[in-house]
Amino acid sequence: MAYLLNSVDLYNTYEIRAGHTPRSNISLQGCFDMPKRIGVTYKDWGDSDSVEPWVAAGEIMFAGRDIVFSGSIQGTVSEINTNLQSFYDAINAATGISMFETPYNSASGYVKSVNPKHVNSGCTLEMVFREPVVALTGTLPASGSSAYTIDSIPFSSFGLYLSKAEQLHDLPEIKEQFVTKYGQEGYQIVKRKNKTLDMNGFVAGSSLGNFITNVQALYKVFSSSGTRSIVLNTITTVVCFATEGFKIENIHYSDTGVIAKFHISLMVKSVAYYETPPDYPACLDDGNTVAWFDAQENITKDGSNLVSAWGDKSGLAHHLLQATGSKQPLWSADGVLFDGIDNFMKCVAFTWVQPEFIYIVIKSLVWGINDRFFDGQVGSSGMVADFTSSPNISAYAGTHLGANAAPLNTYFILRVLFNGASSKVIINDETPLTWNCGANNMGGFTLGAISEGNQFFANIEVKEIILRKVGDAAGDEAAIYAYLATKYEI
Repeated sequence: MAYLLNSVDLYNTYEIRAGHTPRSNISLQGCFDMPKRIGVTYKDWGDSDSVEPWVAAGEIMFAGRDIVFSGSIQGTVSEINTNLQSFYDAINAATGISMFETPYNSASGYVKSVNPKHVNSGCTLEMVFREPVVALTGTLPASGSSAYTIDSIPFSSFGLYLSKAEQLHDLPEIKEQFVTKYGQEGYQIVKRKNKTLDMNGFVAGSSLGNFITNVQALYKVFSSSGTRSIVLNTITTVVCFATEGFKIENIHYSDTGVIAKFHISLMVKSVAYYETPPDYPACLDDGNTVAWFDAQENITKDGSNLVSAWGDKSGLAHHLLQATGSKQPLWSADGVLFDGIDNFMKCVAFTWVQPEFIYIVIKSLVWGINDRFFDGQVGSSGMVADFTSSPNISAYAGTHLGANAAPLNTYFILRVLFNGASSKVIINDETPLTWNCGANNMGGFTLGAISEGNQFFANIEVKEIILRKVGDAAGDEAAIYAYLATKYEI
């Protein structure tokens, strides 16, 4: 396997033979590391615990990385010195960026140092090659269900296997005290530093190509804007972000694949613990749920059970509201009932653009042409309505998506994805109806009527609604559907 510096073979030209880096069976170290961030990565406010992450796309920048090559030269002292001098002359002759090509990857940069150590009839050497700009490109694997996930993607989809997660349960040390006192030690009661999550484990691939794909996927997820949501053994959810990159060491490459040690230290924004696993899919905590309504939770109603507010349990406060008493739906243990005359509820406008995924457990009591199950912030920006003839319904975001026959007077699970040419409607577990629904963006949510609340009132009853800002992968969609189907025995 050849190693070339500026297209010159190190062995054929300088008799530099590739060796092994410590605790690896390849000659390189650092070539798969993710570099640390540079610039401001967080704001440490003295009057609050932890830190404020700076994770917008424009705030994320990265340093370079050192690639260490281990090799050896055989021969007499004179022969070794001649080869080393020729090697040094070639390095010093470079007037621009150099290219270091290896069997594992190629890097553009420059040689920082070469350190030979003479032993008997030869010498070992380490060359440190600096790669100032690292391409952190990769493709994220599909999300799915697992006890261990990063942004709803199973660890195993990255080829990642966790052996130890440390420091998460430590009490962080206090922040710096600013106090002086004459004659004795002073003190100040201050907030605490952020928690960290140290994850140690292994990353593996069935081949060198598969290993590189897995590493690049890890680059992609940990260099993406925003925070990461990491689920550990189903019962712990950690919202965190990477500032120090990660290390991949002790690399072993064979005919059966590649395996290496993996270490990353993450800054923790928040931790949620569950004594038992949550009774809903972990993907609903992945940051893509924009609103979530459950008829048995967060209901504000009067003595007659008329609902003025249906609280959003996602934590984003996109509540469904209706201040006018005569237009308020009726709550019961079976759901929230809209009378088909003038009842409707609406969220305050929020950012919600395609792809938009709606999961709703609903019962249609009376079919009426154009009656809206739901709509967006403005009329027909993303709606499902009774269509053509009973019991058909259709989805619309600029173009009607055919017609599905929806059950009457019985609860069913309706799944609607507005995503241009990839739009679809599914009733329970039937075959999806797919079509181009148009490109309108909902920008909010109206339940029970057209968004203006002046016509097309639907006579419906609703148990639960989940609104998502992602075209859920098959595994996540199946998990959400199974959660609703099991919960409501549909």
